[in-house]
Amino acid sequence: MDVVDLSMLPEEDNIEEETKESAMKVEEFAVPVMKIGLSCSAKLPAERMIMTVVVNKLTDIKDRFLKLKRNKKRMIRKH
Repeated sequence: MDVVDLSMLPEEDNIEEETKESAMKVEEFAVPVMKIGLSCSAKLPAERMIMTVVVNKLTDIKDRFLKLKRNKKRMIRKH
């Protein structure tokens, strides 16, 4: 089972160049998702994040990630 979207990881032929960029993507997108998951799994319900907040945060992360991917595709097409 994959935990991280494979498009966030470097491609085999460009590992050195993309490693730093990939690490930044993981830090920017995967880490906040994992933090939300940990918050949602707190032992006491009162310590858990409210679901509307969870949805808003996850939607924001998804939107930012998709925007980054679209911009990257545009840059690739220009070259």
